[in-house]
Amino acid sequence: MAPTGASSDQLAAALQNRIAIEQANAVLAERFHVDADQAFALMRRHARARSQKLTHVAAQIIEGSDDIGRLSRPERS
Repeated sequence: MAPTGASSDQLAAALQNRIAIEQANAVLAERFHVDADQAFALMRRHARARSQKLTHVAAQIIEGSDDIGRLSRPERS
């Protein structure tokens, strides 16, 4: 069964959101010298603390408009 126009659009949007989150995750991992899981936890914690969607925070990180220097470094496990 082929996806309908609406579900196809939803899949495309979900893929774009995932790509943005992965790119932002890579920025944080590089910046803070942590692994991908720690970077994601940092981004998620930042989004929750600001009551923002993860995709919004990711877009800000990619654009450089979010001051990721204000993020607290995740604890190493």
